[in-house]
Amino acid sequence: MKTRDTLASITLDKVINDVIKEALSEYKTVLEKAKQEAYSTLELNAQEAGKRAAEIAEDGRRRRESLKQRIISLAEINARNKSMEVLEDGINSAIQEALKRIENIRDKKELGGVLKNLLNEAIEAIQAKEIIVQTNSRSYEVLRDIVGEVQKERGVKITIDDAPVQTICGVRVRSVDGRIVYDNTAETRVARFRQVIRRELASLFTG
Repeated sequence: MKTRDTLASITLDKVINDVIKEALSEYKTVLEKAKQEAYSTLELNAQEAGKRAAEIAEDGRRRRESLKQRIISLAEINARNKSMEVLEDGINSAIQEALKRIENIRDKKELGGVLKNLLNEAIEAIQAKEIIVQTNSRSYEVLRDIVGEVQKERGVKITIDDAPVQTICGVRVRSVDGRIVYDNTAETRVARFRQVIRRELASLFTG
């Protein structure tokens, strides 16, 4: 059975995944509408191509076919551009919504669980016995409360940098010599999901 701390530690990724699922549902309708509009435009352009081609003399068959293909190709490009525009809007909207929800995590125990998980990941990535960690002003006291526990569990000396990092949530960890830096802030973490969101939304065009 999962404890409250365990549940708290996965909150950040859960928020992101929930937003992705909601974005898929919301943008399925939007993307379908855009796709239909694009194909309607394509059909109209094809009709126009046929009309204009018919006006060309019979001995200009090749020119007639070339004109038709140019008009249809242009319509296809416009359709793809419209689809990509809607797709990018969906990606950006999902990312902004995820960041907004993460920023709204107010419960100190829940926030502590999130920070502890992010700090542990950073320690694992850096593989150093002594590190320096930063967080934002809002999370500073919460981070200070959990550092002692993490030090004992990981056998790592942790120093908190008083200078706040610009993030809505998360930690930035570096080795003492500053040669290795691991950014585990919400912004960086959500950005890693961009390709996942893009792939999932794009699948709606071919699904």
